[in-house]
Amino acid sequence: MESQIDMFGRLLDDLVNDGPLAKQLEENDFQFSEARRSFAKREKMPEITEADYLRIADGLLESTIQEAFGLSRGGKPYEESRLAFEWLLYDNPFDNDYPFSYRNCCKAAGVDPDELREQLTMLKQRFT
Repeated sequence: MESQIDMFGRLLDDLVNDGPLAKQLEENDFQFSEARRSFAKREKMPEITEADYLRIADGLLESTIQEAFGLSRGGKPYEESRLAFEWLLYDNPFDNDYPFSYRNCCKAAGVDPDELREQLTMLKQRFT
């Protein structure tokens, strides 16, 4: 079975290289041709320093915790609060490959991810 990454790669190649899917979409959607031209312009990602990464990861962790407890809206829960808390609970062994995974953000902030998760879970149960 073809992985999603492989399928996305084939789709991207088809769109950039005027493959059959690109032609079909262009025939059916006038705006597609302009979108495809801008999509085909590959931009080089700016390099960030280690200090920048640590600052971004720490900020992501802090803002997600605030969102999970509804602090960004005065304590009012809504869908984004639930999603933020799910990010804090999500644990996948493959997350080490993602620089902004929960575990990597905790490591960047100098926090034990399991201890923080346990504390946040206890707080969430207490206040909800």
